[in-house]
Amino acid sequence: MDYKRIYNEIIENRRLNDFEGYTENHHIIPKSVGGNDEKDNLVQLSAREHFICHYLLTKIYPYKSKEFYSMVKAFSMMGCSSKDHSNNRYINSRLYESNRKNMSEAMSKLQSGIKHSQYGTCWINNGIDNKKINKELMDGLKVE
Repeated sequence: MDYKRIYNEIIENRRLNDFEGYTENHHIIPKSVGGNDEKDNLVQLSAREHFICHYLLTKIYPYKSKEFYSMVKAFSMMGCSSKDHSNNRYINSRLYESNRKNMSEAMSKLQSGIKHSQYGTCWINNGIDNKKINKELMDGLKVE
């Protein structure tokens, strides 16, 4: 299936035809792969189109590439948020399972190496709370 063609058709259709009703701002070239906030990189999509476009982006980029993992993360964040019930987006069990597997692998890859949010830190637990600290603070501490 030509996912890129379908993606481009949705974007082009919406550029040519305004949607009446609720819309969401979509970065045509995602920021995580070099897109920006300029007007020519943004399009207003219906919530359904936005959801579908993010799913298509997980299919467009090569499997297991950095871009693929970024798209999986973005799609996961928009599809299954328990914090925001206002979207009422439906995701079926197969799509959920597939994306959760990909998301797990994506986070593993995105959090490796030295340029990530967890680099130089570790998590500690006192039996009640979890806390992220700088690994340098752990040097010289005695663990009992």
